[in-house]
Amino acid sequence: MNKNLLNIIDYLKTKYNLYNGFFCVYGSYATDSQTNKSDVDLLYIHITSESKLCRYSELYNKINISFYQLSLKDLIDDSNGLYGGFFCGKLFNPHIIIENTDKNLKIVQKYIACFFSKLLNKKFYFLNRAYTSDEILKNSINLYIDLYNEYFAYIMRLVNLENFENIWKKWKKQHISLLMNEKVIKKIGNKYYYTDLCEENEYIMKRTDYISRFWIYGAVSHNSDIKFYDFYKIKNQRYIKNNEKAKINTEKFLNYNYFIIKECENNGIS
Repeated sequence: MNKNLLNIIDYLKTKYNLYNGFFCVYGSYATDSQTNKSDVDLLYIHITSESKLCRYSELYNKINISFYQLSLKDLIDDSNGLYGGFFCGKLFNPHIIIENTDKNLKIVQKYIACFFSKLLNKKFYFLNRAYTSDEILKNSINLYIDLYNEYFAYIMRLVNLENFENIWKKWKKQHISLLMNEKVIKKIGNKYYYTDLCEENEYIMKRTDYISRFWIYGAVSHNSDIKFYDFYKIKNQRYIKNNEKAKINTEKFLNYNYFIIKECENNGIS
């Protein structure tokens, strides 16, 4: 574990009296791809039924920290769409759970699976189709991109890291495990099948609701900045535009045209 990261966690524990929950690390420090200029991205989940939502920006030994606190109740609410998957999305990404007990792991896995179980749908996927483990994870990534297009830029950064192959193996194992544990998918032989999918019309309605709530909460947590969405959109569009080769690599890796192909299949177009 990175020494700076451990020192930062000890600092935050002491400053905010954080002893009734656990930290999750996401972003570059979770994939061991941080640089000297990287921020530290953290969530702290309180084991309580009272809401604890808040966000802090800290500076520790010249390292910028983006730090969210939330309760177990807040995570449950987010998995049901109240914040549009704002936190479940961060925990869907490669992450590290500090104090990684079975109990803490099961908490995180359960509500990531709950989030996806409500959104996996018949618009893009089939109940009777067999999928590989790679396809299952790519399906979840493409679904999240369909909700939040800016997420594509994050995936671009991952796909083009030197250690991406190792990141992908760990991420895939983690995601398959949590979907299996919550019976979102089942395994037959060496293939996987979805156990249930929501109807296309239901997904379309949920999609609008989730997107709205995601960006509303994002703005509220960033000092009610009405330009929060614009900031992320412009930043990610610029990154994509300036990295055309990485964009093409990522589209190819994700089979990014899959949604178009699926809709053609549904309409009998070859």
